[in-house]
Amino acid sequence: MADCQKGYRLTGEARAKVAAELKPRYEAGATIKQLAEETGRSTAGVADLLRAAGTEMRPGTRRTHGYTGTSLYRSWADMVDRCTRPTHKRWADYGGRGITVCERWRKFENFLADVGDRPPGMTIDRVDNDRGYEPDNFRWANTSTQNRNRRYYERGPRDPFTGRYTPKGEVR
Repeated sequence: MADCQKGYRLTGEARAKVAAELKPRYEAGATIKQLAEETGRSTAGVADLLRAAGTEMRPGTRRTHGYTGTSLYRSWADMVDRCTRPTHKRWADYGGRGITVCERWRKFENFLADVGDRPPGMTIDRVDNDRGYEPDNFRWANTSTQNRNRRYYERGPRDPFTGRYTPKGEVR
């Protein structure tokens, strides 16, 4: 096998040579994990080399859903985080007040199957703001609809220094 030391960046001819050596072994039945262990490379690195060599990948080596990094995936991940992680900056407004994500939607593939792709200009919204994220309390909404679907907030007088409203009962 060509120079394939762990941590050694493969480029150019060396990369092409290693990929050409791995391809027939993979096509003969070796798994990506086996090839990674033998070469000292990561499984992702071996998979990238095989794809670069034009290898037909076997089922089970594909990405789970292909949405990682998309705005839909980030919205889903943030939805789960703000309802389940007490260190999230918005925890008090969501998980801290009992807003939950149904068990089925803790897995992105299930969420995607239930709600589909995000329509342009729409965001995740709950029909009833006091209930959690679940199929019968979910809709895609535009900014205008979201702004009307808020908790009632009773404001107090304006702060004389900042001009902002203060929460009712808070005196400065």
